[in-house]
Amino acid sequence: MRSIRMISPIALALCLAWLGCDSGDPIAPELFPFNPDTLDFDEIQSLGYGEYVQPLLAYRNVFNTAGSEPLTRLAAYSWNALFEGSNDNSATVIPFDADESLLIRCAEGDCIAPTGPVPIPYPNVSALQDDEVAYIRRWIESGAKNESGDVPFADAEVLLYVCNQMSNRVAIVDGERMQIIRYVDMMEVGEGMMTKPHHTAAELDGTAWYVNLISGDGGTPGGSIVKFSTDLTMDPSNPAYVLAREVPPVGEGTFETPGMMVLDPTSEKLFVGRSFAAASTSTGIASVNRTTMEFVEYATLNVMHPHAIGVSTNGNWVVTGSLEGNNRINVLDAETGDQVDFLEVAGSPLAFVQFAMSPDGTTVVVTSQTGSKILFFQVNPDTGDITEDGEVAVGDEPWHPVFSPDGSTVYVPNRISDDVSVVDVASRALTSTIGNPDGGDAVFSEPHGSALSADGSMLFIANRNLNFGLWTPPYPTLDGDGAPLPNTEFGNVVVIDTGTNEILSVIQMGKWASGMSIYDPR
Repeated sequence: MRSIRMISPIALALCLAWLGCDSGDPIAPELFPFNPDTLDFDEIQSLGYGEYVQPLLAYRNVFNTAGSEPLTRLAAYSWNALFEGSNDNSATVIPFDADESLLIRCAEGDCIAPTGPVPIPYPNVSALQDDEVAYIRRWIESGAKNESGDVPFADAEVLLYVCNQMSNRVAIVDGERMQIIRYVDMMEVGEGMMTKPHHTAAELDGTAWYVNLISGDGGTPGGSIVKFSTDLTMDPSNPAYVLAREVPPVGEGTFETPGMMVLDPTSEKLFVGRSFAAASTSTGIASVNRTTMEFVEYATLNVMHPHAIGVSTNGNWVVTGSLEGNNRINVLDAETGDQVDFLEVAGSPLAFVQFAMSPDGTTVVVTSQTGSKILFFQVNPDTGDITEDGEVAVGDEPWHPVFSPDGSTVYVPNRISDDVSVVDVASRALTSTIGNPDGGDAVFSEPHGSALSADGSMLFIANRNLNFGLWTPPYPTLDGDGAPLPNTEFGNVVVIDTGTNEILSVIQMGKWASGMSIYDPR
């Protein structure tokens, strides 16, 4: 192991009072805690930020901090500065996940300089030596903690759980910071490869969250519903992070190819629909006990692939609709699964994608993959009797709708027209459309999932970006052969100010950002 020459803080301060150095030049060892060229970082076991990580990043000046003397440079690389955005780099270090942290990707030569206005935040990252990169990788994998053992973003309150369906993971986004703070890889939690996480749901008290997986390991037939911890100090690959998995009835298999999910706010039930990939005989929805994760299947008469699903605010009934093009909507008793009402929507076949429930529990909207409209229904909260109550033309292939907290507005992402419709509920009218800027860079590309902050001020829209790749990610990466990955390998989440309809942020995701949910206790 190479030797290291240390200097006391007092001596360092005295030296700095008389001397300076240009940020692009190597720092003299007597002016800095250590010279990394004299260390073998593979041999260092301590992962303290202030002890090794901060001086290393500062010495190599990976942020290219211009014109600073050594002590000033050290301050510029503080843990708070790194993770709270003063260098705008916080979104690129993801605790417990070095592979998805841009700092490591760039250090290992796996990132491309963007052609747009977003610069790579580590212009000098190539100055890091191999053993130094490996050391920083270990620090990130251990939680990227500070000297006190704090894990970055463990204080996050508003949490979005966003499926990256073809990346086999779920991104956890801090809704206030508007950045990814964790990734949960389905293979690392024991579910296998290509399980296609499709939709999520979050407990109202923030104690757990759920994801459903369309496929079994490696894309094989099957599927699962998994319950996770919300502990942000825990590595998501820790076995304790998985709180429970679905428990099928005795002698039966898992609830195969689940679709949408919705929590009953009045009980421990979680209702789960079916994906279109389900077998033709799979006509039922699941009623899952969120404590035991045991489930029973409710029949959905004359409805194949009941993907769309909703539950009344009083927990009395469940509404389902088919993604297959069957225009029948069923209303079921939430406790027993018995059918309490149904209706057949007239006209051409409609592939129902998802329902949204008004806060007062009386109005339901549903989107259709085969129609450019949303349908309104009135439902008696006590009896479940359902009647049609108008429709509003929106964009092409409306996907996951969401009501504003006061029930006055419905927001609808439109998958094919690449925009978001804003619908006034009282007048049953389209009031505005939020789309890609004329002549500007596209941000909407196959909008899919949606969620709103508790106060309704921020709208989150997940975009697949899968077929045409209209959106260009700011931080593209390379494939195994060193060629740039296409745009279609990256989805995003667009954050919208609902007061102005202006775009606040675009958060880069993995492949096929799809279903999402939000926990917001404010």
